[in-house]
Amino acid sequence: MEFELVEVQDLNEIRNVLEIASHEDHKNSANYNFHSIQKRWKDYCVFHKLIDHTLGGVIAFSGLYKYHDGLARVIDRTWVHPYYRSNFLNRNNNMIVRPAIDYFIPTQTQYCRDRGMVSFISIQYPDKTKVLERLVRETDCGYKLLPDFYFTCRHDNYKNIKCWQRCISTGEIDLERKSINTSNDVYSFFK
Repeated sequence: MEFELVEVQDLNEIRNVLEIASHEDHKNSANYNFHSIQKRWKDYCVFHKLIDHTLGGVIAFSGLYKYHDGLARVIDRTWVHPYYRSNFLNRNNNMIVRPAIDYFIPTQTQYCRDRGMVSFISIQYPDKTKVLERLVRETDCGYKLLPDFYFTCRHDNYKNIKCWQRCISTGEIDLERKSINTSNDVYSFFK
C-alpha cells in the first residue's frame, strides 16, 4: 500500500468524500456536511486528505482547527472511509494504516510546534477517555491527558453538554474548564 498525505487547498477537492461521510449512519455524520465545514473553513490552519495510491482515492480527511494564534485542535472533523476502518487489519487485529495516529496527528502537531502553538485533541464522550490515553501512548508527540472537561465550542451556550470534552494537549489550554469528580457521574457538574 502506498499512502500520501496531501494538504487540501480547496474544499471542493473533497466534496464527494464529504458527501459520503455526511450520509453515513453515524452520530457525527452531520459534522461532515459540505456547508457545515465550509462555514468553518476560514478557521482551519490546514486541512489534510490521505490518499491510497494503490487502490485510488481519498481514504481519510482531517483538519487543524485554530482557536487563536496560540491554540489549535488537532484531528478536527476527522473521518476515515469505512472500508479502511475494518478491512485493513493485520493478523494481530491492528490497523495496517492508522490515518490519525500515523499521519494526521504527527503532521498537525508539528505544524503547531513550528509556530509556537499549543495543540490539543478532544473527545466528546467521557467513556472514550481510553482512546485519548491510547493516542498519548502511540503518537509520542508530547501529549498529556488533562483531568478536567473543557468547553470546546465557539459559542456561549455552556449548558450544551456536547461542548464539554475531555482533552489531551501539548501544554496549557486556555479554554473554559470544569473539574469533575471521578467518583460520581461525569456530568454531575451540570446539576
